[in-house]
Amino acid sequence: RRAPAARLADHALEENDAILKMAADDDNGAWRRNGLWSRSWILADMKSLSEAARVAEELRQAILAGPIKKDIRRYHHVRGKIELENKEYSKAIQDLEEALVLEPDLDEAKGAYYFEELGLAHFRAGDLDKARRSFEKVLASTYGRLYFGDCYARSHYMLGRILEQKGDQEEARKQYSQFLELWKDADPGQPEVEDAKKRLAGLKGN
Repeated sequence: RRAPAARLADHALEENDAILKMAADDDNGAWRRNGLWSRSWILADMKSLSEAARVAEELRQAILAGPIKKDIRRYHHVRGKIELENKEYSKAIQDLEEALVLEPDLDEAKGAYYFEELGLAHFRAGDLDKARRSFEKVLASTYGRLYFGDCYARSHYMLGRILEQKGDQEEARKQYSQFLELWKDADPGQPEVEDAKKRLAGLKGN
């Protein structure tokens, strides 16, 4: 049997196929651009990085041929995600920051997933302070909490990781506890859940 996370990814690709089929009747190409953007994002999450890069390039070409040139921010967003998975953190940060600059209407909901990816890139690059600021921006996002609740919850987990590394055990415990409370009825099988439980148990033992 496939793991829960893998089954969810398979379902996401099936839904994406439906979007791309509908795009055939879309005169201005918006559905196709949205579909390619989300497909590349899903493939990067699945670690299918070469295929994610191929779809991202298809997205770039579609944007350049379309009427809304600033949609190139979506290409930079998925390229940043791909570089993050490739452990090319400086390239990931560059692309994600470019996506933020090009976003013409960065409301709180959109900011949630932009800043989560940027926070992960800074964290894995070893810049805890910049990572912390990015995840705190996710938590400050009222609409982001509604539309991207997974980003919101995971930001508590990542702040726990950051605070634990910085030696603030009490605040790290609070962040892990908040994450687990928020995630208790959400998708099972996510690696952050078991890791947060282990880290919280270890901090309580100190």
